[in-house]
Amino acid sequence: MNEIDKAVIFKGPREVVVEKIDFPSLSENDIQIKNIFTGISIGTERWVLTNQYEPLKDKFPIIPGYQVVGEIYKMGKKVKCLKKGNLVVNGWVGSIKTVHNFTSGWGAHATYSIFNWKGAIRLPEEVNLQEAALSPLAAVAFLGVKMSEVKRGDLVCVIGQGIVGQMAAQLSRLRGAKVIACDPIEQRVELSSAYSADRAINPGSMNLRDIVTKEKLEGADIIIDTSGNAKLIDDLLDILCSKGKICLQACYPGVSTNPEVLKTHFQDIYSKHPKRPRFICPSGWEYEDHNEIIQLLLKRKIRISPLISHCISSDNAPETYRLMLEEPQKILGIVLKWT
Repeated sequence: MNEIDKAVIFKGPREVVVEKIDFPSLSENDIQIKNIFTGISIGTERWVLTNQYEPLKDKFPIIPGYQVVGEIYKMGKKVKCLKKGNLVVNGWVGSIKTVHNFTSGWGAHATYSIFNWKGAIRLPEEVNLQEAALSPLAAVAFLGVKMSEVKRGDLVCVIGQGIVGQMAAQLSRLRGAKVIACDPIEQRVELSSAYSADRAINPGSMNLRDIVTKEKLEGADIIIDTSGNAKLIDDLLDILCSKGKICLQACYPGVSTNPEVLKTHFQDIYSKHPKRPRFICPSGWEYEDHNEIIQLLLKRKIRISPLISHCISSDNAPETYRLMLEEPQKILGIVLKWT
């Protein structure tokens, strides 16, 4: 008999409900997680909810979410190395099993999650579960920093100080880079100054180019853009050094969600630009990187908890998404509580 419980459902553009659903049965290699917290990916889920995320365009109803922390509730007979009651986080995007009659927007925001046991990362009991619920976003940033080959002595400029941007700043500093961060929301600037960047500014009150060139006359070695605004690229080139790298660490509606297509698109447009920029286009995150993020959280080498603005009951998810769309200045990290 399938479990019957609730999930967040995007019924249509800008339409969010919490309703009862039927969960699929377990296969022999699956684990069923009783979710404790799920993390909202503000950027991606905004694009999905506003029907601008191309792979899921016009495919409502959708169960969103790809970040889940919970306790193993049931296991298939071929599951290894895990047992009932273990705390786990899903190790990579796309690992969560699709619920019948719904399009999978990755499907995390529900009472239960079902996925292959090899997609689970077991969590130590001392880990902060709310941080773990947003750890996939840190793993996303980790991949971007790694692919950009950030190193000691680099000047890195991070555009946007949502969770991915804050994590990119923290992880770049761990590698020995000097980090300047930029965001138009003052609360995020203040948090970035306290926890993430060497210097964080609001472009509405300070000139980013002046700040960057004062630090390094030739410009930033690496720019990590988490804004998802393709129109900013020309401005970013103005603060980039010759042959510098631009890491596109966001969704860019109207261009592509495919990283290779995205890279080719921008590389072709700017192939004759005098600065000869190199574009880096990560996609998702890697299992091994996610393991590393958990260890960094345990050692307090990176911090997510001060960046969590809301921990909200899953029953109040519709209001949470309204805030995300209409009052983004009031939110940063959001986790939904399921127990």
